[in-house]
Amino acid sequence: MSNILDGGSNATVDAFSRQKVSIDANQTEVPYDDTNWATFVDQASSGSAPAASQADGQVTVSSGTGANGTRTVLSKDATKYRLGHEVGWGGTFKFDAAGIANADVWWGAADTTTLTNAVVFGWFNGTWGVRYRRGGSTIWTKTTADWIAGWETKYGETFDKSFDQIARIRAGLFGHRGFVVELASPVPNDDGSVRWIRIIDHTNINNSTVAVFTNNDLKLGMGVVKSGAGATNVSITSACQAGWAASDKARISDTLSDRTLASRVVAALVGRTNAGDWVGVNVNNQGRLFVTNDSVSATGAAAPTSATLTGGSDGTNLRAFATDASGIQKVRDDYALGEVLADQSGADAVLTFTFSAEVAGFWVAVVGDAGVCKLDHYGGTPSATSGIPVGPDAPSAVLPIPEPATAVKVYAPTGTTVTVWGHFR
Repeated sequence: MSNILDGGSNATVDAFSRQKVSIDANQTEVPYDDTNWATFVDQASSGSAPAASQADGQVTVSSGTGANGTRTVLSKDATKYRLGHEVGWGGTFKFDAAGIANADVWWGAADTTTLTNAVVFGWFNGTWGVRYRRGGSTIWTKTTADWIAGWETKYGETFDKSFDQIARIRAGLFGHRGFVVELASPVPNDDGSVRWIRIIDHTNINNSTVAVFTNNDLKLGMGVVKSGAGATNVSITSACQAGWAASDKARISDTLSDRTLASRVVAALVGRTNAGDWVGVNVNNQGRLFVTNDSVSATGAAAPTSATLTGGSDGTNLRAFATDASGIQKVRDDYALGEVLADQSGADAVLTFTFSAEVAGFWVAVVGDAGVCKLDHYGGTPSATSGIPVGPDAPSAVLPIPEPATAVKVYAPTGTTVTVWGHFR
């Protein structure tokens, strides 16, 4: 397993001479063949440049035929550099025509649409090559003549940039190691795997006083910039781009989105009971986590949003707890508290007496000898011939009723006065 940090020629070993192997993990992807590819990128334009277009599983960015036109496509997400690990960017490109003066057409890795920090392939003012920018300045543009000698004929290859090409940029130890630029050879290895041809090896080791980039987290993109370049349309096409690192770790604070890549994990969830047993976590038939509230129902019935508190001395005849107007629970001294209702005069009709709260028992007293009153506290309506008798002409002028009630109805003849009172216990 070659390693970018040693130039790609030797295997890396640990302190016990055991070979170290790393596996690249994609962090960022732009699938230009996907119907929703535009949700993975930000587009910027000016002048006559048309919108990027998708066809045959690829996306094309072009300048249009106006003298001035800019269109860039840049991934919404950057590939985060993991310290001490290799990081890379790659994908496919096809430059649809030769470059022209006063126009730049590029593809590769950059942190901004203006290529503040970048390593990109492209036509730059009519010249083909690879451009390296740092902190907003172009450090160099290497044409094919500046690439590693023998790159194109090393294995009998013939590269044509008007056809789809596969390229990658790998880097590590950004303080000063630098990066390498590679093209996939059309001639595979003997085992059929992709043969990578290194065309540029840029190193800062013992060669510079500044870091490779001022921002190591580069995005994926492509673009055209034409300024006073006439009516020629220039364009760049790509099928996909990806950014990866030789580490699958991410910071807890990193922003998650629908584009974030994650490993699928299938596992059985278990929980420990108070008794020390490990039991499986249940889900309902929609696959949602099934949570029970044991204080409400053993079957997991939802807890009510409100409840009525009740109580009673015998545990059977329960009554609701009372509250005042502010919602504060009322506490009564039942031996001392009661309620006396206002007197009502009889008129050969039914009188209704209503307590402010249920009483445990009550009394009815009748003054006057105009006849017998009749009462009903069971919900019925008394009359001159129906009800419990009370009054001077009845067995008792004061009748105690030792039963709970909230309202009492009394039929009272004209010439009588009825008084009702109750206690709360």
